[in-house]
Amino acid sequence: LGIAINLLLAALLVIAYWGLVPEFWLLGWLGGMVLLMSVRLWLTWCYRQDSQSDRDWGRLYGVLVVLTGLLWGGLAVMLIPSQTPEQRALFLLILAGLIIAALPMLAVIKSVVLGYSLAVQLPIIGLFAFSSDSQDLLLSTAVLIFLLGTTGMAWYLHQIIFDWLRLRQENRA
Repeated sequence: LGIAINLLLAALLVIAYWGLVPEFWLLGWLGGMVLLMSVRLWLTWCYRQDSQSDRDWGRLYGVLVVLTGLLWGGLAVMLIPSQTPEQRALFLLILAGLIIAALPMLAVIKSVVLGYSLAVQLPIIGLFAFSSDSQDLLLSTAVLIFLLGTTGMAWYLHQIIFDWLRLRQENRA
């Protein structure tokens, strides 16, 4: 599901920004996203076929998820400076939705959810923080608060998942 959502939103953004930024950038970014999602899909298939340690698969998965976040964060750096306020709002709404949608799936591994969130949001925070525009400084602060809030929610969800698993295991014993 996460792979499909990433690809659909990536295609939507390429369509939305076609002609507004160099097409080469958009196609290069989209190609990177398609390649990365293909690797994630292949890794999922391999995981289901193999008995390799879950820890090894978890590490590979984590690296690919963080790379996905870096692609989204990189797109922000590429697009935000040339955006109208309406385009910026759409883009930030899509990124916020991606992050919120990813939380339940990624919360099982704290480092993965944190890595993904930081990779998506830190470039945006930095981009807005170094602007001389007061609105951009407010946006930087808002994204930072969103990062802290979503990180807190992910930690809480992580604890709920592990408490549930622990209780389930105890009840089986």
